[in-house]
Amino acid sequence: RTVSMSISNLNVLVGESGDTETAVYDKEWVFVGSSRSTGKVQQQLQFRRINGEWLITSERDLRVYYTN
Repeated sequence: RTVSMSISNLNVLVGESGDTETAVYDKEWVFVGSSRSTGKVQQQLQFRRINGEWLITSERDLRVYYTN
């Protein structure tokens, strides 16, 4: 099994308090195993600083460009 993934068009927005951030980027992948999967999506991750550590609090696909 192999997985290849690339990220492009990364934009990071810092919240006014400085304790939240939102990252929006394009993610493209190719997975080869017992079957093959390819695709590209625009994805959003939201982070929050909790006890001094940045943690992912939300992940979602904003737009699907293609999947196979």
